[in-house]
Amino acid sequence: MSSSINTARQAFKWTLYLRAMSQVATWLISLIVIRYLTPADYGIVALTEIIFMLVMLFCSAGLGDVVIQRTDADEQFNKKVLSLLLLLTAVMCSLLLISAPYLAQYYNQPDLTLVLRLSALVFMFTPWLVLSSSILAKNMDFKSRGKIDLYAAVSTALLSLLLAYNGFGFWSLIISSLLNILLRTLGYNLLLKKLYLPAFELGGMWSPLKFGLTVAATSLLFGLFMKVDILVIANQIDSQTLGYYALAMHLALLPMVKIMPLVNEVAYPMYANIKHNPTECRRIFSYMLRLICFAVFPLFYIFSAVAPELVALLLGKQWLPAVIALQIILLTVPFRIVSNLFSPLLKALGHPQTGLQHVSFSCVVVALLFYFAAPYGLQGLALAWLIATPLILAFALNLCTRRADIPFFMLIATMLRPALVAALTLGALYWLSVYLPADWHKLVLLLLKSFAGAVLYLLLSWVFNRAQLLEAAKFRL
Repeated sequence: MSSSINTARQAFKWTLYLRAMSQVATWLISLIVIRYLTPADYGIVALTEIIFMLVMLFCSAGLGDVVIQRTDADEQFNKKVLSLLLLLTAVMCSLLLISAPYLAQYYNQPDLTLVLRLSALVFMFTPWLVLSSSILAKNMDFKSRGKIDLYAAVSTALLSLLLAYNGFGFWSLIISSLLNILLRTLGYNLLLKKLYLPAFELGGMWSPLKFGLTVAATSLLFGLFMKVDILVIANQIDSQTLGYYALAMHLALLPMVKIMPLVNEVAYPMYANIKHNPTECRRIFSYMLRLICFAVFPLFYIFSAVAPELVALLLGKQWLPAVIALQIILLTVPFRIVSNLFSPLLKALGHPQTGLQHVSFSCVVVALLFYFAAPYGLQGLALAWLIATPLILAFALNLCTRRADIPFFMLIATMLRPALVAALTLGALYWLSVYLPADWHKLVLLLLKSFAGAVLYLLLSWVFNRAQLLEAAKFRL
């Protein structure tokens, strides 16, 4: 095993352990917080998250990726990057302060004005967050960074619970999110044991800025793709339906949005360190793809089978109308994960424009489909993902495999085997649900179906997908 894989494995191990601890704590707390929120509260939180994401992407402009990708980045270069980040952030925060009341009026959410203006003040600290985080990632110091993430996540999650319990509604999540930014900024810079100051002599920064803007445009459009459905339908449906749909999407994508950044933040520096050897990059990518496909298809398909029990048990009966939409959306998530795996590889190989093309296509497809799906209600919105996802995946595979020189049909075969086995498992669990007594406690049904699904998937994999099963069994962190 190459030293690059060993280094990445150690980084991934610490990132996984620390992230797992923080995620378990925050997931449990967030499930309790949701009980204190109304669907209307969750609707405004969903809108705010979109705007937060867009502003953060504009403020960073992909310059953090430049710091990681450049092998010649010294202290002076980092100071120049900080200067660019400060300029971009000042512009974006000014625009946010000005546009806040107009955005609130457009979405018919008066409280949005104060939320966005408060956020603009906090965002002024993000240049130091972006720079320090990128330097730590380049040094593969994920253990120290993970500890800061753990402390920040748990403390802000507890704060959100305290605020929600005391009736702060959506403010409980907004305030905790902003505090998380401040805590991570402080923690990362303390780890570096220095505070970078800007150097506004920006000679030689056009090439890095061009690379960063391409990456930022891709990230921006990807973030837009993750939320374009809500942006399109927000003023076409009532706030309660929006809240149900936003919750279904949140729960369906929760494992993906928590785990994929963990994978990609380790994979990108690893690929960047061995980008001179494309063959090794492709070999490692193929190995990661096989492991991830073997794990994610059963995870999301079993999740779909137990969704009724999980929602009723953890969130309460008021969220049951979101269950069918959640079950449908979960079927598409593994294919979205596969599409996301290409991004760090292609950036490291010097092809950031490929991701831009892919996500541009994705945004157009989703925006059009959801514009026409909105009149058909909650289930219509969920079914739109069953149409959009295969189109997006086919485009991504065709585009990305040519740039990375990975055989198209090899990728199809890698996905198809675990997908079919997981689909058989899902069908068996639905059949089992028909015969299980309806009066059993939800927790008993949840545990029984989850255990049966895991055992059945492993047995079917032994019969139909033994090679990937044995490879996954040999994997060690």
